Amino acid sequence: KVLREKKYKLDVIYEYLDKLAQQCNLIRIDKNTFHAKGDENDLSNLGLFTCRYAVENEWLTKNIKEWVCISERCGNEDMVARFKKEKMGIWE
Repeated sequence: KVLREKKYKLDVIYEYLDKLAQQCNLIRIDKNTFHAKGDENDLSNLGLFTCRYAVENEWLTKNIKEWVCISERCGNEDMVARFKKEKMGIWE
């Protein structure tokens, strides 16, 4: 969708996400996946990445297909549904 509409530059989006992940002390696994490092700051780092920065970017929320938080303890959570319910971010 991003490439088709030509409203945003995909390489700029990926660059921003990389910088944001680094700032939040996360590890990029592949172009679509970030993991926490496995230390005592994981929850706060993931929270900053998702709830403070990423969800507030329209280019992400209006173009994302799926956003799942994977947790062994709590199970997988549909973050799109959660953020919409909590009225966080800009969604179509």
